[in-house]
Amino acid sequence: MFTAINLKKLLTSLLFTLGMGLLGGFFTRNAAIDYAAWVKPPLAPPSYLFGIVWTILYILMGIAFYRIRINRNHPKDRQSAIILFILVMCFQLLWTVFFFTFNFKGFAAIWCGLLFVLTALCTIVFSAVDKTAAKLMLPTLIWTGFALYLNIGIWLLNR
Repeated sequence: MFTAINLKKLLTSLLFTLGMGLLGGFFTRNAAIDYAAWVKPPLAPPSYLFGIVWTILYILMGIAFYRIRINRNHPKDRQSAIILFILVMCFQLLWTVFFFTFNFKGFAAIWCGLLFVLTALCTIVFSAVDKTAAKLMLPTLIWTGFALYLNIGIWLLNR
């Protein structure tokens, strides 16, 4: 069944996620220099890949968030999903600050572990509201797990 697109909610959802990404970019503006200098674990991608991947992830998350916002079938789960999603976005932003700005690699690893758990929980709650929204969160969940691996590896290899 085709549902009309609520353009205002779609755009505000995308602006929220991409805006958080831009704000995170502010804190990582010198990250490529730092990243090049660190000893990295196996499978560490080149620095240019992060901007591309995160942009795609923020778009997918924005669409997922939009689908949750327009869904009226599960009001209690929907409210929990929205709160969890905003919390996930805040945790992502703060991870960037801890890891890059303050150089708290060990603390950032713990924070990223919490972020992974929150992202998994958010995806599960999204699933109760909208299965497609949950599927759109899966790449972020996978990438967050990979980020945790990289964070731990960089922390251990550069102490």
